[in-house]
Amino acid sequence: MTFITFLIGSLIMIPEDLLALAQSAAATVLSGANIYFTYFLDSSYFATDSATEPMLHMWSLGVEEQFYLVWPFLLLLFTKTPRRVVWGFAIVILVSLAVSIALLQSGQSSWAYYMLPSRAFQLAFGALMFAIADKGVLLSRPAAILLGGIGAALLVACATVLTSENAYPGLAAVPVTLGAGLLLFTGRQQAGVSAILTDARLRWFGKISFSLYLWHWPIVAYQKYLGLPFELPQQIVSLLVIIGLSALTYHLVENPARHSQLKFGAAATRFLVLPGLAVLACSSVLISTQGIAPWINETSVAAMERRVQAAYSYDFVCQASTLTPELLEEEACLLGAGRESPKVVLYGDSHAAHYVWAIRDIAEQNGFRFRNFEHSSCPPIQGDPGKYTSELRREPCRTSHQVAHPRLSGFDVVILGASWDTYDKRSDTFRQEALQFMETLIGAGSKIVLLGTAPRQSGFDRECLAKRVRVPWVSCENILTDYEIPEINVFLSDFANSRDEVWYLEPAAALCNDGRCDAFDAGLPLYFDSGHLSQYGSQKVGAVWLQQINELASHPLASR
Repeated sequence: MTFITFLIGSLIMIPEDLLALAQSAAATVLSGANIYFTYFLDSSYFATDSATEPMLHMWSLGVEEQFYLVWPFLLLLFTKTPRRVVWGFAIVILVSLAVSIALLQSGQSSWAYYMLPSRAFQLAFGALMFAIADKGVLLSRPAAILLGGIGAALLVACATVLTSENAYPGLAAVPVTLGAGLLLFTGRQQAGVSAILTDARLRWFGKISFSLYLWHWPIVAYQKYLGLPFELPQQIVSLLVIIGLSALTYHLVENPARHSQLKFGAAATRFLVLPGLAVLACSSVLISTQGIAPWINETSVAAMERRVQAAYSYDFVCQASTLTPELLEEEACLLGAGRESPKVVLYGDSHAAHYVWAIRDIAEQNGFRFRNFEHSSCPPIQGDPGKYTSELRREPCRTSHQVAHPRLSGFDVVILGASWDTYDKRSDTFRQEALQFMETLIGAGSKIVLLGTAPRQSGFDRECLAKRVRVPWVSCENILTDYEIPEINVFLSDFANSRDEVWYLEPAAALCNDGRCDAFDAGLPLYFDSGHLSQYGSQKVGAVWLQQINELASHPLASR
């Protein structure tokens, strides 16, 4: 699986992604995929979708392999008496669960998710259930049916209720672990749910389940990587391909390795060492060339390196994780025309920062200067921003507020941009707190211009044009989305219409037509990622806003 995934990746992936694949493949062979993804998977705010990482699923095998290296030594400590076994299991389970919870509470979510200490309780609980069942402990038939039903119900509930918003594993992993453990414990009695699961046809899938796990992810990930529409017909074909490959590897790889008559050294060489060395050799070649396969020419590499930049990568976009007094006075943060002291400021989060080019073009056309400073993932509100941002961002956000808010009163016009819709979903008090902030600014004598949230492009891939250099039939221009102006944008617009001191500008007019929003325009990307505009997209929005300003010159703020 690793070798074939590697082969396909070398034919379709751009260099930086192929480099990451080579590194993750090497880590997989060395039973350290979970360690690699803990420390090297890009999970930053602007990271690409991890669902396109073809070897991501190997993290769980890294955890298992590490567990199986440690577990025999723990068993030696626990197996003198049955009671010691149970207590030993219990200690491992409780300590590991406590570690998992502590890591999540301290913001170490990647470490909690991928590493063995915070996952051992799940493996140990399964081992405990098997150990008890293996001792011949039996339940009455009604009890077996009841516990098996509870186990299945817990699994179904977790599959439908848990989302990416839940901190995991921690306490959120307890129901699914308990459910799987109960099915293991009651499985031998073949009553209720267990009677269904021991059907020969279902057990056939159980036999190939390890191969199913190996193959399912790269097949799905590569389709997502190429931006293919993963609709029902494609899902059915993918499922059949996964089952076919799994059956082949079960019969041609798993069983020969499992039932080999070779001595240990010969079997290890044939099934582990030689294949592992082959993968490591391929990985080493691509790591040494920074992911540039031998058959990729320099012209193709140059074409693939022309890519969209994030707003914060430009020196004049003064976005920071924590605002400082020095940054608020930076000369580079001044844009527009003229040399006078700026009376206008652009302020907010990264969704304000991506409008810098739009406001710059408007400023240059109208002969004024403005300053910009923005803090990442932090709402422009009056109160405590803690409930609107992650644990890691709370203190930087609070510090940024303390630095920025007193400075805003020195400007005649405050232009506010933010991921309004994101914050609005996190708390039903957001609108009130945002209005309080605006009223404070108005009370200090400032006028306000509100910039609406840009339409989201969930299917957007900023590497699409680069990928098309490798795979010509990759389609980028057909990336678009249905769009309705979100309620929070309507709310902000209504507030602006009710106050002479406030003006609202809606970006959808520049990006959408008849309820459909494009991600590309004339072959150029309008976005940097699913929610942030590119420089070109920002300037296109700015052109439409400039036209609106010229047409609405009678508005109290237009003349300013």
